[in-house]
Parts: sequence; structure tokens; C-alpha cells
Amino acid sequence: MATLINSFTMSSGQLLGMVALLGIALLIASLGAIAAGPNRRSESDLIFGWAVVSSVFTVIGTLKVFSFTHIAFGLGVLSVLTLFLLWRRQERIGPQSAWKAVLLILPMLFLAAAMIPSQWDDLTHWLPNARYLLEQDTFPNSGLPKSTSTFPAYPYGVALITYLASKLAGHMVDTATALFNVLLVASYGLLVARIAVTVAQSSSQASQTGPTPELLNKQKAGWAFCALGILIATALSPTYVTRLVLSSYADLPTTIAIGFASVMVWLMLNSLSAGERMLAHSYAWQAGLAATAAIALKQVNLVFFLSLLIAICVVVLRDRSISFRDILALSHKFIVLPLAVYVIWRIYVSYNIAGGEHAFRPFEGWIFDKTDEILSRMALIASKKGGYFGVMTLATLLALRVVWRPQTAFHRLTLITAIMFLSYNGFLLLSYLGAFTPGEALRAASYWRYNTHLGGVCLIFAACVIAHTWQRCERCKVPNALASLAVVIVFVTPIALAKKFRFDLEPRIAYARSIIKNIRPHLTTNDRLLLAELDSDGRYLMVMRYGLFGSASIASEMTAGHRPYAKTLSTRLAKLKVSHIWIYDVLPQLGSIVGVPSGTNRSYLLKRKDSGWAVQGSWPHPLTVDENK
Repeated sequence: MATLINSFTMSSGQLLGMVALLGIALLIASLGAIAAGPNRRSESDLIFGWAVVSSVFTVIGTLKVFSFTHIAFGLGVLSVLTLFLLWRRQERIGPQSAWKAVLLILPMLFLAAAMIPSQWDDLTHWLPNARYLLEQDTFPNSGLPKSTSTFPAYPYGVALITYLASKLAGHMVDTATALFNVLLVASYGLLVARIAVTVAQSSSQASQTGPTPELLNKQKAGWAFCALGILIATALSPTYVTRLVLSSYADLPTTIAIGFASVMVWLMLNSLSAGERMLAHSYAWQAGLAATAAIALKQVNLVFFLSLLIAICVVVLRDRSISFRDILALSHKFIVLPLAVYVIWRIYVSYNIAGGEHAFRPFEGWIFDKTDEILSRMALIASKKGGYFGVMTLATLLALRVVWRPQTAFHRLTLITAIMFLSYNGFLLLSYLGAFTPGEALRAASYWRYNTHLGGVCLIFAACVIAHTWQRCERCKVPNALASLAVVIVFVTPIALAKKFRFDLEPRIAYARSIIKNIRPHLTTNDRLLLAELDSDGRYLMVMRYGLFGSASIASEMTAGHRPYAKTLSTRLAKLKVSHIWIYDVLPQLGSIVGVPSGTNRSYLLKRKDSGWAVQGSWPHPLTVDENK
């Protein structure tokens, strides 16, 4: 029970941060509701609004005329006006019965709010990017202090959420993106559920043109429906990874943004096939907004946008019910805004930020001779993730069958899914050959994580496959007891699995955070600190480096890979003018250098003196603490 309570316990600052984030989400969704126009899919309001916010900050922020505070204030005033306008029109923000979905995910929101950042990329670039915006009130540029982020040239779509929530809360809200992710997952799940239920209940004739707005809007969003949507996007999703959701990584937002964009493109093509040109124009604009949100997240997301364009071309060339002229007439609504945001950011980076992002090597440096090994490794990883790769393989096989003459809405969705899957995995192979280091390429680094970016596309395809199967089953009905059980599962699961979800409570991570509090009083901004944790790969030092920001500068770090330890330590102490050392475990070969006995199961903070090193403090290792209890 104590562990459960601890998992949901949050500080007053974290509670205020959650309230601030929910307020920001409401304002962003109101912008999306107005920007998307009539016939919008209201489940997408959050993504559409995020596209507006990212576009405004990118276009105006790169001009370096207004501070981010002024831009945020202007957007805040605009969003309040949109709230008033929607109230006057008696229009809702978000999908029908959105409040029910929010209540169902409330335990997950509390869990996310109580977390403390602990993952590698969170602390090396996603959160440092957001912190830089708060400190400098603008994007990085050559006239300002250098960012501590590993990738300061990455787009700032994720960082903007943390920035806005932090501005409203009055302090850095480290969990803002994780909280926003929970809302994104629920919103996409509700859209997929609405489409799936509509398809399952439609006639075979309606299946030819796909789910129309009239059919989609007929679905009532009760408690069971909301629970179904959340389950679809979480427990039933083959690419749902809790560590990606409860983080500041751009992976989950990319998954959702690409999912929304793909669905809107699919609905656009269906509308053109049915002769609904005005509706198609509306969906094209909505697809463009979702694609813009994706473009503002990661540089590589341009690949998804281009693969969507390829999918559109293939469908139009093969589907006789869709005119190429009609596609050209609405293409600007889908293409202009995402490309404009991408080009503006690339121009800004080229003039203001040196390096700080992934790039391909010169062609002569590509490792073509390792292609077979890389492909084998990719195949091995794929074999262990049968749910996702099985669905995408099915889509590819079905696409080969229908590509010659697609005739139904499902055929179009199949082609979109297969083309995006093949295009992206082809790009990943090229990246391993020409961008990653040979070591990373040979182990196909993060291959599974990168494929989760297509999780939204996989989800809508799988849901429609199941829906079409259900459609043919005349006796298939959902028992009331099962519907009630779904509601209970959604609400109770985060509580029951709280200990598993709170991966940030790992003893060594908690120990690193406690050390930060203990050694800060001993340090000044003029000090230079060497951190040494010789039994790890540096992940605990990463927690300390982030937490010590604004204190002593980190002169160097030593991890398990810095053998021989004694020689490395002596060399760095001689060259780097280190004033303090924090060392997790004093190994026998290091005792004579730092003047501390080895094998004490304690970490030490040491300060340089004329005669050597003096102990400023020492703390028992986390295992020793547990044993003493």
C-alpha cells in the first residue's frame, strides 16, 4: 500500500504543473477547433491546435523580433477569444463526451504528473531544449549562450508544450509532455474507435465510400465507448510503450500526429471518390494541420509527409473514381503549411545553430558492405514484435493484391498503410547505411522504437480489418457486462500497475536525485566537478548532470567504458582543473589517488586541497540503505 501511495504522491509544484498543462491543452484545443473549420473531426482538436501553436512560434520566433513571452501572450489572448466564440456558437471543444474520457484517464494523468524525468533522451536534449526556451525566451542562436542540449537544432514542437505549461505554472513543468501524451493517446483512440464502430455497423454499400461524417457523428460516446477508444490506443495497440508515453520523447506525439494525418488523407480520398469535393477540401486542410504538427516534432518526420504524398499519388493513379485534377485542386491545403514550417526552420538552423542534429555522411562513407548484416538484424528485431510487423505485413500483402484496381475505402487505407510502412523502413535502412555509426547500424539501433512512429497507421488499419470482419458476423454483439468491464479496466489498470509504470522510482535513479540535493550546497558556479560512476554506462550520471544545472560546471564524466580507470582519472585531473570529484564507488586502484579507502559501499564528494583531496560528504549506496531498513 505504501508503494502504491508513493507512486501517486506529488508535490504541490507537480500538482500545479498538471493543472497548468490541462489549461494549456484546453486553450490549444480551442485554437484547433476554430482553425480546422467546418466538418472537422473534433477528436483531432488537440493536434490541430498544436499545429497552429508550432507554426506561429516557428514563423514569428525565427524572425527574432518578438520574445516567446509576447508570442505566448498573443496566442493566449487569441485562444480565449476562440473559447468565447465557440461558446457563442454552442460548439464543443474536443469529441463528444470528452469529459468522460478525461475522467477515465485521470489515474494515468496523476501517475504522469507524479513522475520525475529519468530517461536518457529526456535529460540530454528534450528537456534541455525546453529549459533553454524558458531561460532565453527565444530559439537558440549564435548571439546567445550555447544550449546544453545534445540536439539543439531539433524542431521545438515538444519543447513548446513544456514551455507554455511552465510559463503558466511559474516553474519548469518537467512532466508536461508526458501529461500531454496521455491526452493525445486518448484523443486518437476515440477517433479510431468511432471509425471502427461506424464501419462495423455500416452496410456493405457504405463500405465502398468509407465512413461519412453523417455516419461518424451518429455514434454516441457513452462510458463504454470512451473506454473502448482508450483501450484501443493503449492495451490493444501493438506499439503502445509506456516508457515512451510517460516521457518527453517526440516518439509518441509523432505516432499520434502521423496517425491523424493518415486518417485525414484517407477520408479525403474517400470523399473525392464519392464526389464530395467540398468535404475533401476540408479533410485536406485537416491532414495538412496534422502533418504540420508532425513536422514540428522531429526533422525525420518529413519522411512520413513525403510517404503520404507518394501514397496519395499511387491511389489516384490506380483508383478510377478519383480524378488527378481534383487532387491538384486541393493539394495546396495539404502541402503548403507543412512544407513552409519545415523550410523556415531549416533556413533558421542553417544560419543560427551549428550542428546539433543527425546528418548523413558523404556517400563514400556509407557502409554498403554491411547491408546483409543490417537487414538480418532488422529482420530479427521484427520477428520479436509480431503484433505490429504482422499487421503491417498483412497490409503489404493485401496492397499487392489491390494495387492494380482499388475500389473500396478499405483498399485505399490498405495502400496508404503499406506504402508508408515500406517507405519508412526503406529510409531506416538508408539511415543505418549512411547516418548511424557502424556499431549502431550493425545492431539496428532503436529499430523497434522508430517503427512505433507508424503505430497510429497500424492501429487504424487493424481496427478496420476487425470492423469489416465484425460487419459480416450477424450474431456478434458486445455483452453489457463486457462493456462495463472495459470501463473498470481503463480506470483501474494504472492503479494496479502503478509500480510497474513508475520506472523513475528505480533505487539508483532515486539515489542519484538524492545526491543532487546533498552536494548542491557544497558547490558554487565557479567550481568544476568530475562525476565518476564506474559500474554504469552513464545513465545515472545523466540524471545528476541535468539536476545540477545552474550549479558547478561538469568538467568531465567517467563511466564503465573509461578503462584503465586510474590512468584516465589522473590524466583528467591534471588537464581539466577539477575542483571537486563525486565518485560512486572507490575502486582499489583509485584509493591512493583520491585519498579515500576502497570498498566502503559509499559515494563521496571530494574537494581539492593543497595537500590532496578532502571529503566533503559521503552517502551509503542504495542497497546499503535498504539493508539498514
